[in-house]
Amino acid sequence: MPCDTSLFTPLQLQPVMAGRIAHTAIARWLCEHLVSYRRLLTEYRTGLVVWSVRIRYERPLRFDDADELQVRVEGRVRHGGRQMEWETCIGAGAEHTSAVAVRVHLVTVPVHLDGDPSLSAQPAPLGPELLGRFPEDEIRGTPHLSPVPGLRRSLDSADPPLARSASPFLIHRAACEVADQWAWTELIALAAAGRERLILDHGQRLPPLRAGLRHPLRSLDAQLSKPCYLFDQGEIASGAWQRNPHLAFTHLVRSRGSNHAVVVEQW
Repeated sequence: MPCDTSLFTPLQLQPVMAGRIAHTAIARWLCEHLVSYRRLLTEYRTGLVVWSVRIRYERPLRFDDADELQVRVEGRVRHGGRQMEWETCIGAGAEHTSAVAVRVHLVTVPVHLDGDPSLSAQPAPLGPELLGRFPEDEIRGTPHLSPVPGLRRSLDSADPPLARSASPFLIHRAACEVADQWAWTELIALAAAGRERLILDHGQRLPPLRAGLRHPLRSLDAQLSKPCYLFDQGEIASGAWQRNPHLAFTHLVRSRGSNHAVVVEQW
């Protein structure tokens, strides 16, 4: 895909854009190997809800590095069809593994659509027809386990956080997808907003926090538990930890007493 300036910050490929590229690559994979996303929803009454996200920057990828990005995606099914797992590799102008700059790992949960306009649904494994289209080497018996709970425990058990902050959010339609609920990539944007708010609040007093704006992100892990819908309001509760030589931020997205997702960013 051709590069343009909207894909990048001054430091790197935007994490939000890495997520969007990965999601588009998954849609293409579905068309080529299973069934189109549209047919999956309308004919098979099956949706795919993103539950776990992992983004890893293996080397710098900036606007000046390439005229186009090469994207490769692999898909597999896990846990008897209760999970679908995707690994997207993004590189600058080459398809070799050594040229991969960003890896986006997504785990989606298949759901059965109830048939109403809001696309409400319940978790349900892939049906036998769809499951039978996967070759043996694309089937894993064990479920994927999110690393986010372990990362949070590791941070909480270490030194107290450098700082905490909270910032409000409102879900506008521009952040939504076809069901008028947030596109999962909006979670990455909310985490970034929470981090920037924390740095604005405490960066002058605590200069090490400024690394979260001055240096490229190294990794992001997220676990989603409940979607936000159009015009939902809530807050992003953020914390920052210094674990020499690394800096980490955690973000809890919550509203009306419910937790929607947790994000861990690491530098």
